[in-house]
Parts: sequence; structure tokens; C-alpha cells
Amino acid sequence: MNAIMVDNWAVQEVIYNSFNTQMSEEYAKYLSAIVLWDKIYYADNEHTCAWNYLPSAIRSVLNPIQDHNNLFEDEARQLYRDRYSLYPEIVAKRAIRYMLFSSYCGCNYFPCAERAHFLKENNPYGIINEVSRFDYIKILDEEINEYFSKMFEKLGRYDFRIKRPVLVDFIIQNTKDKESYIDSALRIKEEKEVVQYRKYLSDIEVAVEQKQWNELSDMIAYSEEIVKNTVRLDYKNIGSIDVTIAPVPAISYSKSIELKRKKIRLNFLEELGKFAFMGRIIE
Repeated sequence: MNAIMVDNWAVQEVIYNSFNTQMSEEYAKYLSAIVLWDKIYYADNEHTCAWNYLPSAIRSVLNPIQDHNNLFEDEARQLYRDRYSLYPEIVAKRAIRYMLFSSYCGCNYFPCAERAHFLKENNPYGIINEVSRFDYIKILDEEINEYFSKMFEKLGRYDFRIKRPVLVDFIIQNTKDKESYIDSALRIKEEKEVVQYRKYLSDIEVAVEQKQWNELSDMIAYSEEIVKNTVRLDYKNIGSIDVTIAPVPAISYSKSIELKRKKIRLNFLEELGKFAFMGRIIE
């Protein structure tokens, strides 16, 4: 999906973080969302009235969707009572309702940390319906973290973990003078390679929805190869990574042409991989 809907608690955390130097999980995801999706929406309902002040930088990114008719409220309430009543209602029921409303509006759902934890534990509508672009780009983060974890284990550090996703650090470290992190994310968002990458993610989403798992398998393999080739500092090979493409019935074009097209749209992912090993400040 080309759009994502952020829930009210997550927006409140983003607002709070804009006045605070410590970066929360929601604020980090918000910066990533600016780059990964074309548009970010929020449900304009009774809960937004509590926002006393919405900073202009945040307001410039968020787009309202009218939400005053309580769509899916009954369905969410019934499912909560039947299966999830042991959880706080404001967490579980609202997460279910937001998820249904987001899907109805053609958006992925960006929950606050508490609701994200509930959804991850329970998958009320199936895991495929809850996977988003955050999960796809996380594949590269996992590959990077695995490499550094193994390296630091050799130094006797078994608790090493990089604090933030590579995309968030990329946004932060590419922030120019007098720019906010949000300004930096908005500038990166419009770069040609990033636009191409978002188009690639759209194709992945369609393939997953149609249960064409080879596309997802290719993306995972490509993330692995990006890390391997970057570690070897062999950038000539990065441009010609060998990824096995699973056979697909009724293909009417050359696999090599299709692979080249995919590589062009994954240039931004490669750039993140290089940044992770050459220039990234690890705290």
C-alpha cells in the first residue's frame, strides 16, 4: 500500500518527541514512514481534539481522514469481547478497530508501541495482513545486526545490538544544517532512487497479497547479498549480484532483463547497506 495511517497514541508520541532529545520507537518509525510511503494519514476523530499543538513540521506530513462515523466499532468490540478481553480495551479493541479502518481506507496501519505489541502477539486477522514496509526493510537490518553481533561476540560482547534501524540513522546523519530530522526525511523521500525503491515495495506488496512468495524470497536473498558484498568491499560486484530467480509460469520477458530492473529499483537498499558499514555512527 502506498499510504499508511498512524494511530492517535503514536501521533502523540511523535509530538512529544519533537520537543525531546531522546528518540522514541514511534518517532523513529515516523521518520522511516515518511521515506517508505507516499502519504501518511491520521484518523481525524474525537481523540485528535486532545492535541493542543501540532508542530508545523509534523502537520506538513500528516493528512487527515475523517473518522466520525465509528466504522468497524461494533466488529472490533465483538472480537475484543470474544477473544482478547484479558488485554486492556484501549489497547486491544482500538488496535483492531484502527487496523480495520486503515485497511478500509487503503492504508497500512502504524500503531503505537503498545498496540503493535498486541498485534504481534495475536495476529487477529492473520500475519500477512499485518506485514508492512517496516518489516520488509527490517530484513536488511537483521542481516546487518547479525554481522555485527558475530563480530562483537569474538570480543566477548554477547549483548551487542544496534539501537536504531539503518534507515533512521541514514536520515539523522544526512540531516543538513538548519534542517530537522523530518526535513531530512522529506528530502530523501524525493530522491530518484528512493522513489524507485517505493515502487519496488509496492510490487512486493502485490506479490505477497497474491501469494507469489518467490518475489519475497528474492528480496530476502538480495538483502543478504548486499551485506556480504559490502563487507568484502567489492562494490563492482554489488552492481551484478547473483540472485536466483524462482521460475514463474507464463513469463513473457527475459529473466536477466527483469533482474536488472529489480536491481535498479534496489539501488537505495544498496546505498543503505554501504552506509551501514562505511559512515554509520554506531552508539
